[in-house]
Amino acid sequence: MSCRKRAFALLGVATAAILAIVPVACSGGNGSDVTPAPATIASPAATRPVTVTEHAQTNPSPQPTRPLTTQPAATPAAGVANVTLVDYEIQPDVATVPAGDVTFTVNNAGSAYHSLLIIKTDLPPSALPQDDDGSVDETDDNLDIVDEIFGLLPGEGDSITTQLDPGAYVLICNVVDDDGTAHYASGMRTAFQVTP
Repeated sequence: MSCRKRAFALLGVATAAILAIVPVACSGGNGSDVTPAPATIASPAATRPVTVTEHAQTNPSPQPTRPLTTQPAATPAAGVANVTLVDYEIQPDVATVPAGDVTFTVNNAGSAYHSLLIIKTDLPPSALPQDDDGSVDETDDNLDIVDEIFGLLPGEGDSITTQLDPGAYVLICNVVDDDGTAHYASGMRTAFQVTP
């Protein structure tokens, strides 16, 4: 395992350890009778170390996150895609958006660590070139990595706005867990179309 992959695996363990030791407290009126509650971790999978592919490793700073929302907008606005990540599917609320600035609001509703890569390609979602570990070879000339949301723990969400030209895209999660589970090879991929 490369040093960068080990660093990301340790980052996941360290994050889970910090979450486990942060005390949750309730306070009475004047703050004198604070009773700490036991800390819990939302999911055992959150403590499982994971590794990510080279592209994701070039951006080691996780983006700010926002809480998971449970209900997508009833009618998404033009240029907006609400995307839910589950184990092991990517579920956008729309399959087509008009070209221009597109906002992706992404929520990790799964029990594992996930990311979202936006790839412009004419290849079908299941035919992207793969590395030996089952992840997508992000250096392949047939792929144009447009943008990504990196490092969402279970229950976390984030959004990005990116400029998309008309054409065919694929949305994927390219995480590879330490146990060797490649999220792309496990089905975390879907087609996405941008119209003129």
